[in-house]
Amino acid sequence: MANIFTSQHFQMMPWKNGGGSTLELIKIPDPLQSDSFLLRLSIAYIQTDGPFSLFPGIDRCLMLLQGDGFDLNFTEGQEVTMNAPFVPFYFQGEKSIECKLVQGACYDFNVMVKRDWAAIHVRCYQLKKNDHYDRFSKPECYVYLTQTTPLLIHIERQETFQYLIAEDCWVIETEIHPKRE
Repeated sequence: MANIFTSQHFQMMPWKNGGGSTLELIKIPDPLQSDSFLLRLSIAYIQTDGPFSLFPGIDRCLMLLQGDGFDLNFTEGQEVTMNAPFVPFYFQGEKSIECKLVQGACYDFNVMVKRDWAAIHVRCYQLKKNDHYDRFSKPECYVYLTQTTPLLIHIERQETFQYLIAEDCWVIETEIHPKRE
């Protein structure tokens, strides 16, 4: 049966580098390393320019939720502008990145997974009021609905989930593909 998490389950946490804070939606701790995790989904409020926290061995997926966006400048020269909401961008957590806001603060959605534990696939799409969200999840999946009262839904592998959308919202689906069974 699917588990539904609401704002009362979410927890505000400081960034690893101390430069801001993030709303942690869910974190699966790494049973072998107490200071690490296998999976974490969060929403960050970016108020100032600065470096991204380093997460060696972690694969990340990031997307703009709200605001004018930001530029990501990688030490090795790659530059990425994140100014279109709900467009996933994947990168490795050990990459050294400077973030520069385009114009004012913004929110982003962040998925992080331990590279040797699983791979992730993130997709986003919009639903209108009174649409049905129906999902048969072959892999395990986390679904975030950007409603007035946001929800995070954990759908187990081989599970069917149905939900009537109460208002226009975006759906962010994060599929988990384990590397070890």
